[in-house]
Amino acid sequence: MLSIRPVCLSDSEDIYQWEFDPSTRKWMSDTSVVSYTKHLEWLEEKLKDENFCLLIINDGYFKVGIIRCDVSNCYRKAEIGITLNPNARGKGYSKQCLELGMSFIRENRWQVSVFTSTIKSDNIISQKIFNDVGFEFIEKNNGFHLFKYEV
Repeated sequence: MLSIRPVCLSDSEDIYQWEFDPSTRKWMSDTSVVSYTKHLEWLEEKLKDENFCLLIINDGYFKVGIIRCDVSNCYRKAEIGITLNPNARGKGYSKQCLELGMSFIRENRWQVSVFTSTIKSDNIISQKIFNDVGFEFIEKNNGFHLFKYEV
């Protein structure tokens, strides 16, 4: 059974490994790699940010992945993304993680009424996952697809 909780600094090494794994990085808008020290500084700042939420999903003791959420418009609109532990890919976790993250954010952080996600145009697997959760394709722009989910 999956569980979800806010990220803490002790998760930083796992998150760094997942985010900067080459098979993950190729799908990011910014494919550059930063040092672990820079990543840790970024995470420390983000964990203090009232408009940001980073959640970790576990299956028992196995860390499955993270949900990232940036809010705007008085906490009504949020850009959401998911990154899986490379060892969790292909096991059917993505949709469950995304749904669990969206529920957690609405129940515990903000009353978001619109979630958006920006996905690389050639990342067909992620597009399908977001579609399966109920996100609708809005537009294509500079090699990315914008998806929207209205609560």
